[in-house]
Amino acid sequence: MPRRKTTPRAQDLKAHINAGLAVRGKALRVERVLGGRLVAHIAKELGFPRQCAYRWVRRYRAEGKAGLSGRSSRRHSMQSLTSPERDAAVLEVAHANALARPGWPPTPAFPHGSCRGC
Repeated sequence: MPRRKTTPRAQDLKAHINAGLAVRGKALRVERVLGGRLVAHIAKELGFPRQCAYRWVRRYRAEGKAGLSGRSSRRHSMQSLTSPERDAAVLEVAHANALARPGWPPTPAFPHGSCRGC
């Protein structure tokens, strides 16, 4: 008798290993802190840094549950961004050097330049 195909129900799915750090897990931890428990005790019991709990509480107070969602670690600005003028000058010099020296820059096939004299 062939097996019947079934789709798993949401309650049957096992949570992934980092589920405690999902929005729901963070919200539970924040509610414990707001309920009067000490951050250090909760952090030690549940095994996460207390600095995270303070950050989550601050975000929860400022933005509500939406503040507990994941955030990008990308910088908001880049202080040392090269100016477009300097980019153009560098590309101009590189292009002039490439025209003056055929076979340069090296390619993976010829790591020391072109295959002259092979």
